[in-house]
Amino acid sequence: MDYSTLKLIHVTCVVASGTGFALRATVSLIRPGRLPRRGLVHALPHVVDSVLLASALGMVWMSGGSLLSLAWLQAKIVLLVAYVVFGARALSCHRRVGDRLASTAAALAAFIGIVASAMTGRVLGIG
Repeated sequence: MDYSTLKLIHVTCVVASGTGFALRATVSLIRPGRLPRRGLVHALPHVVDSVLLASALGMVWMSGGSLLSLAWLQAKIVLLVAYVVFGARALSCHRRVGDRLASTAAALAAFIGIVASAMTGRVLGIG
């Protein structure tokens, strides 16, 4: 598989992951506890995110690891951790609505930062 194909897979998964999170977070805010804990709705985000991570690692490997020295990619990695942490809090049915709302906003802000960094090749798309 060439780098262009891997990047297309990666970008497709980014769109699917972000859209899926936004939809699940909206449902969890409107109807807490209604997200299925089984089946496709539960499993698909894990599949998409696994392919997303695998494609990212593949692109780093194809670059010989040189991408890891880039500040914008380091920012993406830090923001990814924030996205995962805040996303998990946002989707937790054991948290209050205010906490889930704040966590959703923080996760979406991290996601936007990841995309901005990737699209511009600059930390948070600034500079």
